[in-house]
Amino acid sequence: MLRKESELEFGVAIEKLSANDGNLTALRFEIDWEHLQPFSSIQIQQLVVALEHNTNLKSINLAGCGLEKLSNSDFEKLFAALNTHQGIESIICCEITDKQLAIMVPILNKPLKYFELQINENLWGDAVTNLVTVLKNVKLKEFRGRRNASSQIAAKFAEWLKDKDCTLESLDFQSGSISNYGAVALAEALNTNISLKRLNLFNNSIGDEAAMALAKMLKINKTLESLNIGLNDFKCLAGIQFAHALKFNKNLVELLIANVPGIGKAFARMLYKNTTLRKLSLKSCTLGNTNLFLKVIKTNSTLKSLNLGRNEIPFKLTAKYAEALAQNTTLEEFELDSNILKDEIGIDVAAFGLMLRNNTTLKLLNLSSNNIGDKGAIVISEGVKLNSTLAELNLEDNVIGHKGAHAIAAAFKTRPLKRLTLWDNKFKNSGYQALHSLLKYNPALLELDVDIPNNREIDKMNSTEDKNEAYRQKYRDQFFPRTIQDTTGMNLDVCSVIKDYHEFESYTLEPEILSPRSKKKLEAKPNEQDNLESKEEAKYTVPKQQYFLRSTKQKLNAAENKEESCSESKPKKPRIK
Repeated sequence: MLRKESELEFGVAIEKLSANDGNLTALRFEIDWEHLQPFSSIQIQQLVVALEHNTNLKSINLAGCGLEKLSNSDFEKLFAALNTHQGIESIICCEITDKQLAIMVPILNKPLKYFELQINENLWGDAVTNLVTVLKNVKLKEFRGRRNASSQIAAKFAEWLKDKDCTLESLDFQSGSISNYGAVALAEALNTNISLKRLNLFNNSIGDEAAMALAKMLKINKTLESLNIGLNDFKCLAGIQFAHALKFNKNLVELLIANVPGIGKAFARMLYKNTTLRKLSLKSCTLGNTNLFLKVIKTNSTLKSLNLGRNEIPFKLTAKYAEALAQNTTLEEFELDSNILKDEIGIDVAAFGLMLRNNTTLKLLNLSSNNIGDKGAIVISEGVKLNSTLAELNLEDNVIGHKGAHAIAAAFKTRPLKRLTLWDNKFKNSGYQALHSLLKYNPALLELDVDIPNNREIDKMNSTEDKNEAYRQKYRDQFFPRTIQDTTGMNLDVCSVIKDYHEFESYTLEPEILSPRSKKKLEAKPNEQDNLESKEEAKYTVPKQQYFLRSTKQKLNAAENKEESCSESKPKKPRIK
């Protein structure tokens, strides 16, 4: 399993490695991804020397370090140092050339738990054989081949899986192109394999033939615990075969299928008999009016996680799902995202708010992309206040404004929460400030996922007050001088001189600028968003009118000048004939 990595600049990383820092167990180098530069020969030599003095490092991430551009001698030095290091168990790389794989074969032979490689599109022939040979030599347990995994690579791994001495426990070929040929080879190998526990074939162009071979394998295999075959090309009949296989399988704990319409009823019936499955994802499977899952949620006592996102469940039926969740006592994760039909509200928010008050087991709730708005966010927040178990909440892309943000911030201000996701909503500045305060007041919050827009985006989405903030700041000193006395020493007052000024709707005045008389005259109150801040930082708002400071003497002089100008008329020039 991957460790939590410490991302460090190269120089700092070398210092900590050389000092054998006990806190540095998983290293990732800080990379400028916009201006990628491979490690130089000097940097490789420094890293090799630092590794010789270190014994605590367990995992090293070399992604972005330009391994494929290193010279053969530098590459050999680096992996020789990694091989002799006493503690390293995990290595993560980007692309590696064919020649570099050939270099690794005689060098890398120490046991490893995890190896990750971004597979090169041109990886073929002897290079694939060398890759599998290297993984055999290190007695690898987990392999992740990111992208571009071909059918030949899958076939080579299938040969390794048939080996009685195979140590591989996890195989990840996500977003590859192993197609039917590679998937069938893996299915045949898993009929006899006793080591592999996790297999990820997500998005690999797998058709009906290979899907049926994998489903048949599940009836025989006794060790596989997790299978991800989402977003492939097989249809409903092949998908139903997985549901039939799980009626007999007693070891699979996790199954993820996506984009296979029409399989809902078969899987709902399967859950009545299966007692081992803990996690099921049927995203984008067009469940529609399927009522069978309601009974499953109420009666199943083994399922811990259920994902029914993007299934076009009718609005009225979502309320029944919420009622079923209120009665369930075992489900810990429930996802019903992207359930919008014809741009309307995707779920019955009131029912889910009531469910949160009564449910005592749910730890993760995903209601993203359901257009619930401020009212929905407020209802969910009220339910959260009375819920003691929810640890992760996802309300991403729900058209939530600053009112909903304030409600969410108030609900989670003191309540324990590990992760809150609110990407792509319609918050204003006050909403962002309220959510940011959660990091201060809620020490249990580990992750707050909010997209903070730049100034231009804020200007576009905020009210007229926020749009003209820069303009007001430019002329702030003109309208509101920082001093509270003029050159004559007379007290300054605030009086209205500009009305119906279309660019100004409100203005915030700092307390130290106004005289006591002005404060009493305006009778201003702090804004709602400032209630979260201290009283010393509170600002007073004067709505719909603009003011500037003038002395009493200046007012009198202005009035006298006006009277004189009205009484004295200019003589007309004589007309010359």
